[in-house]
Amino acid sequence: MPDRNTYLQYKRDTNRLIYWLIHTSNRLCQTAISDVPTAPAKVTTPQLSLSDILSCSRMIAACAIPVPASIYGFFESAISARQKAYDFFQRIVNLEQDPEREESNRKHKAFIDTLVEAFKTLGGETWAAGVTGPVVDTEDDAAFVNKYAYLELKDDTGQPEEDKDDEGQGGIAKENIPFTRGKGKKGKKGKGKQRRTKQNVQLAAQPTFEDVPLESYRIVDEQCTVTDYLLAVYAILQEMIDLRSYLQGIWQKVSQGKLNSAAAGAMCNMAISIVKQLQFEIANDFPGNGSFDAILNTITRGDPDKAQGMFHLGLCKVNPNGVVESAQRVEIDVKECFMAHAYWDLLAFIKDFQKNRTGKPTKAMLARLNKWDPHIDLRYTSKTKRTEWRTVYTINWLYDLVLLWSSIILQRKNGVTTGKPQDFILENVDWSADGKWGEHRRLWGPVEFTGDITTLAMCKESTDIKSRILPHHVFQMQCIVDAFTISHGWVYYPLKGHVFSRSSQHDILQDIKNFQDRPNRGINYSIDLLLGVLEREANMHRDPNRHKWQAEILPLLREDLNIWLGTSKLAYGLNSLPSSRFSNTNKNGLWEYSPYLCGTGLVDALVYIYNYGMLSWDRQPEPTAMLHLYNKLRETGHISHPLDIYEQCITFFGDTVFVGGKRPTLNFLQSWKATCGLLDVMGWSLQRRTPRRTPIGATGTNPNDFFSNTPKRIFKRRSLLALLQDTNWRPEKIADSDLPTFSILNSMRLMEKNRLQKPGWGGASSLDSVSAARLNTGTLTPPNIPSLDGATIGRSGSTPAISEELAARLNAALSIPDDFTTGSNPGPLRGNSYGHHDPFQLNNRGFLETIQRDIIGDIHGNICPFSAISYLHLLAFFKVVFMAIEEDGQHIKAIREATQSGHKEPRVMLTTWALMEQDPESLDFLGQKITAFAGGAGAGEYSYFPKFVDLWNQKDDDSGAERYDSDIGSMPDEQCTIM
Repeated sequence: MPDRNTYLQYKRDTNRLIYWLIHTSNRLCQTAISDVPTAPAKVTTPQLSLSDILSCSRMIAACAIPVPASIYGFFESAISARQKAYDFFQRIVNLEQDPEREESNRKHKAFIDTLVEAFKTLGGETWAAGVTGPVVDTEDDAAFVNKYAYLELKDDTGQPEEDKDDEGQGGIAKENIPFTRGKGKKGKKGKGKQRRTKQNVQLAAQPTFEDVPLESYRIVDEQCTVTDYLLAVYAILQEMIDLRSYLQGIWQKVSQGKLNSAAAGAMCNMAISIVKQLQFEIANDFPGNGSFDAILNTITRGDPDKAQGMFHLGLCKVNPNGVVESAQRVEIDVKECFMAHAYWDLLAFIKDFQKNRTGKPTKAMLARLNKWDPHIDLRYTSKTKRTEWRTVYTINWLYDLVLLWSSIILQRKNGVTTGKPQDFILENVDWSADGKWGEHRRLWGPVEFTGDITTLAMCKESTDIKSRILPHHVFQMQCIVDAFTISHGWVYYPLKGHVFSRSSQHDILQDIKNFQDRPNRGINYSIDLLLGVLEREANMHRDPNRHKWQAEILPLLREDLNIWLGTSKLAYGLNSLPSSRFSNTNKNGLWEYSPYLCGTGLVDALVYIYNYGMLSWDRQPEPTAMLHLYNKLRETGHISHPLDIYEQCITFFGDTVFVGGKRPTLNFLQSWKATCGLLDVMGWSLQRRTPRRTPIGATGTNPNDFFSNTPKRIFKRRSLLALLQDTNWRPEKIADSDLPTFSILNSMRLMEKNRLQKPGWGGASSLDSVSAARLNTGTLTPPNIPSLDGATIGRSGSTPAISEELAARLNAALSIPDDFTTGSNPGPLRGNSYGHHDPFQLNNRGFLETIQRDIIGDIHGNICPFSAISYLHLLAFFKVVFMAIEEDGQHIKAIREATQSGHKEPRVMLTTWALMEQDPESLDFLGQKITAFAGGAGAGEYSYFPKFVDLWNQKDDDSGAERYDSDIGSMPDEQCTIM
């Protein structure tokens, strides 16, 4: 996936640029050419100084070596990125007259001038003058871009020279890649001695650097280090501001009851992951300068008050001629926009907590915190009072968070849980979620953040805390605070400033309440129902241990989901520890005053229960057996019309339940055997009794990891939330084969790969077998996709075909049209116009805005909401249907023999019989029973959430699904640039 951040893109482009300059110039150095000017010495390290860049460029230009269009693109991208940062800091210099910053900017300007001179030397101006639209590299040129291929050079006879040093240069293709402009013609092998001209200068064998990754190719210069850091500071602040603006739009929809809080929590997790990636690169490139304090001091020179008035936000627009124009320019609130308040509030909490490390604020802080009023009308308060109100909320909430997280140690230290005080050195305790004490659940949601903040709060007062507070900590803190203030009608728009409205009346905990206790749908009801069915089955088989594992684990799982999700133990009081800081207004304030905690906590719970649901389905034969049984009865006409619940389950899992993902129309028994494979009757019986130890509460065992990582034979499909959690919320890390077929992410992935396959767009990359298969089908859509909204729930036989509009949108992603261009993003990076960049022209915010439909769809969309369905409820349903068949089918010999034989898995025997049975009367009986129990219900009847979102707006306004709001996450600050 392309880099969508200015600094990361700059690094990526300069890595490739320096790689090309070094390898091209080194080959020229090995070639005896009389008319070449004095050449620089052969480069022996993967690093160039500014003077080296000019020397290499002059030599390459003198030899008339054709320059790939992608190299020009790398030059322009790097120059543009640096020019933006330079302009940004130059405006500060003009206002501030700071000699130190003037010197930094002078170096920055000299660096840019060097790159521009090298660009012009290589013919960049001539190349740029002839560009009237997006440049398409030649197939060989793009192969260099996509595979970092060697520059294979030939001798005068046209014969390729053998490069013995190619071995050991891992990951770089060994191909002949001549440099050409446009389409060009490859040289033909000729007889006799050829006359050497500038056009036929051939390049000699290239030396290689052993074990040198592409990332090691870089510019090394005193000016570079300083100016690179300025660029990095500019990039990360721009990213944080942009993502914050987007997430505020998301939380506004939540406060209006238009979006599930879990969707907002998932989007926050991805945004935080983006900041983490950029933060890691900065810390790696500039050791000791990656803290938020260092970044804030760099941008404000240590004085945010003095910096006020130096920064403006520009809103750009594109006129009909395609020219970017400035539409609006306003002065920004420096402290608010750069998240200084969130940083200072976090720092104030840590310093106060460190003074006694008991969870009780100091007297001075206590006097300040006790004045907080959650019911204040922010529309009628002063700026100072509003800021103080938010600060007090932040510190109170952090006290509750850290106290809850550290309670397991603090109570032991006080002798409450063990009867005898234990000695703990608090600053040495591993407070991380993955540490020794992480096995004791205390919270759902931001456990990594909580562990980090607790670690800082438990340090001694003498510890340097500022250097350990990282940008993602501050960004996450800002997300937490924003979600709360938005619910109270306070939104900050960088262009509009602070905007106020009435507090939201939406219940912050509503989505969690639906998940837990939606009548006849919630997880508590599902667990109770399944436990009852399992007990009945055990009695039928006269085997109390038949479902021992599930009978033990389900109550523990329910306890986990009720005690720690939506409820704080502080609400009931913890012996020897201070009460909740919100006790005067709401003892459960940790949750009820934090939409962010509710959203991210619900995300974790949905992934947790989904993973357990799939493990349960895989270890019980009923789901697989019932879907095979239904398929035969439907295909043979013994079920007269489609039953939504079964059709939707097949849509969800048909690719693994049926071999090859195809529903059989004949040979049903063979399909059943092929699906089960070695997982025969004995296999299912053994699976019922594993694992040997209970994962919940077991020392050193993370239950969710156990549920997720335990091998599965049939139900391997992961929800999108589970996939994202497994990849630390980095969508680009999800394997192609795991992406949901009907997803924007999958379409984007296929489109990018298809682009690389098209002539002129690369051709050097190969599709993996799964992606190739998806592309070769020519469509992403099966004949029918059952919708889960009100249009199908409640009546049978109403499985609609997918709309033409939806089919067109999905299928459009599978091919590049002839007039394809790379978008009209008015961003200043001209490099984004060239073929080597992301065809969608998306920055990180644009990427999140694009894939948010997938997240919403996974949680409460109307097509495949994998995370919304109670698979435990459905498992109980399948078991009850089998019970009814067994009890009412005793007049059928095969059913009677299966149930009375004492066999360990009678339902496997019953299914095997039914799939080879031809007797119409027996099959009619099975069809009637299955139809009667299914009714007109679809999978939506087994959802935790009462409303679905019509993702593609394909239903009429009177349908049961709400229309997808395409403005989710949008704010009036789109395409803004800090100036």
